[in-house]
Amino acid sequence: MQHASIVEHMAPQAHELGKAEGIEQGKAEGTRKHILEILEIQFGDDTAQDFKPTIESIYDLQRLEKLFRAALQAKNKDEFKKSINDTNENHE
Repeated sequence: MQHASIVEHMAPQAHELGKAEGIEQGKAEGTRKHILEILEIQFGDDTAQDFKPTIESIYDLQRLEKLFRAALQAKNKDEFKKSINDTNENHE
């Protein structure tokens, strides 16, 4: 019976944790989408497609937010690529 009370006690916490992780994943997905949209608008569809596999492989929300700002500020695709490399070095 003690086991059931532990499960009952932990269930709400597990639910909230799962909910928070889902929210975080949703934010990351939205940020990836916006980065690719910015790259497409600024530098064309080919550039966005070139970066798509890299952007879609990033799950860290803070890194994605930095890349979002970098995409807005980049003057060209090489400058954005440098931002990817810079944020990669900072997250290793």
